Amino acid sequence: MTGRSSDEMRLLHHYVSHVSTLMVPVDSTSNPWKSTYLAIGSQKTTSAARALYSATLAQAALHLAHLKGPVRGKYETALAVQYIGLAIGELRQSLYLQTDDYTSVMAALVTLISVQHIFQNNSHGWRDHYRGALGIVSQYLNKRPWLLSWDAWIVTQSLVLGIIFAGTANCSPTVINSDSSQVRVLLMDVMTEPQFGCTVGGNARHLEAIHRIRMLEEEIARSGGPKTIQSMNPEILEQVCQIIQWVQVLPTCEEGPPTPDQLIDQEPASLAQSLVKLHSQIFDGAVMIHLCRVVLQRPPSAVASYVLQVLSSVITFIGMGGGHVSAWPTFIAAAEACTDEAQALAIRYFNHSEMSFAGNRVDIYRVARQVWADRDALALQRHCSPGDIQLDWRDVMAKLGIDILLL
Repeated sequence: MTGRSSDEMRLLHHYVSHVSTLMVPVDSTSNPWKSTYLAIGSQKTTSAARALYSATLAQAALHLAHLKGPVRGKYETALAVQYIGLAIGELRQSLYLQTDDYTSVMAALVTLISVQHIFQNNSHGWRDHYRGALGIVSQYLNKRPWLLSWDAWIVTQSLVLGIIFAGTANCSPTVINSDSSQVRVLLMDVMTEPQFGCTVGGNARHLEAIHRIRMLEEEIARSGGPKTIQSMNPEILEQVCQIIQWVQVLPTCEEGPPTPDQLIDQEPASLAQSLVKLHSQIFDGAVMIHLCRVVLQRPPSAVASYVLQVLSSVITFIGMGGGHVSAWPTFIAAAEACTDEAQALAIRYFNHSEMSFAGNRVDIYRVARQVWADRDALALQRHCSPGDIQLDWRDVMAKLGIDILLL
């Protein structure tokens, strides 16, 4: 620990105690932000490791600045800017020299993406950064280091998760080509690990379903646009049925998620298992909502029960002391909330999230509110229920001039 300034010591302590636990829905000893990322960065023996170390300190500084507020947190904000600059400089040096190992380079890169586009809430430029990361991956396709070590797989998983979630927000021709050969190889390799998706509270089938939905959406668009189930290509319909089979059937809204009173007396291990299961159910519902909206073209009223179930589960998860609820499934449900009850649950989540984290959650809330407002306005014009209005949140996001990384 020698040679570290008091600021570094303070930020490292905050990172381990608070920031690392925000990176996963359910904290555990296997949390890679407490092990893999911290171990690589703490070495500081290469430019890439030093870049990761500085990016880690920037994460902690930004989170601490948020907790302190804009006035009391000015010093931490300045520290974050300083460490981001150091991280970028070291990463550039590493990429120029091309002597550092794959794992440390990728760990530094995905952490910097997180710092700039999630913690710092810069909604522009992350697609370019992901394309750059894929360019680095392409140099290692012959060696495929992510299949050779756990650390390499963990940091590559972070990249793949970003690519998959980015695909759901594609709304312009300048998107990541999620169907390119290098992406396909990477996805196939990383998804074979049973623990894929665990760091966002999902599983491999959830993530494969989300990616397939994007591929189906593109295929339908190429063939002339949305179709009814009756006129849908049999091959597409077969994939739709498979996705539905992959996700668990949610309980009815009357049954609902477990309540805090039902879980409060559980042992810590049992409580953690219950939280893992609950967060998986959040993903189940969000995948169904996403499938029904973008492939089957069903209106919000058709997924209202899923929306209510997902958002109720989110509030229960928070109430039980779960960690950071993943942005993607919560936003997918919130964007389709068309009743006062569902929107009230979404607002409770957004308020909680902004207090404890903020970052890109501010823009996520902004987009959801605008979707609700635009849907209500269209319903008034058309003399129908808001639940009958099909409105693509990606169009609303583009109208607002922002591009959210849903991580």
